[in-house]
Amino acid sequence: MFDPFESRTSRNIRNQLSEIFISALSKETPALIGNTVHSLKKTAPDPDHHYYIDERLRRYNLILTRLPSCNPARDPLETARLLWNQNLFFECHEWLEPFWTKASGPRKKAIQGLIRAAGAFVLLEAGRLSAAESSAQKAIILVEDHGEEIRGFHTEKLIRALKALSPTTFPD
Repeated sequence: MFDPFESRTSRNIRNQLSEIFISALSKETPALIGNTVHSLKKTAPDPDHHYYIDERLRRYNLILTRLPSCNPARDPLETARLLWNQNLFFECHEWLEPFWTKASGPRKKAIQGLIRAAGAFVLLEAGRLSAAESSAQKAIILVEDHGEEIRGFHTEKLIRALKALSPTTFPD
């Protein structure tokens, strides 16, 4: 079973894929992903790991085909929305962290709310309901107070999704 909270192998696969994907997004060099995927698949111990890798790669490719329509370096929230819409919540969290550390004021709080929201859905995917609820509650407070700073993420819709612990998408 693929479980990055309990399995070091799963966690390493998730983290390596995410790291190389975020690097590819930042540098707009999607070719970086192929070598990592190939290496991970050679060493992944079971079919659940292979499924995770293949599924992530499928979603990554959907994002990468959308990149010409947005410049990830100039519009981190647009890229975050694309990640979110593919249920790439861990990657969304990782993508937003550097922008959060550089932000200030209400924008920093709003990005923190998105990071916590993404974290809530990562926890939900792992079956950690109590932790997901706690993270969602913290996200709701930040989004309610600073939602105007996160264009592309409809505040009311995001809050409803967090209260229901049911992921939603934010179309173009």
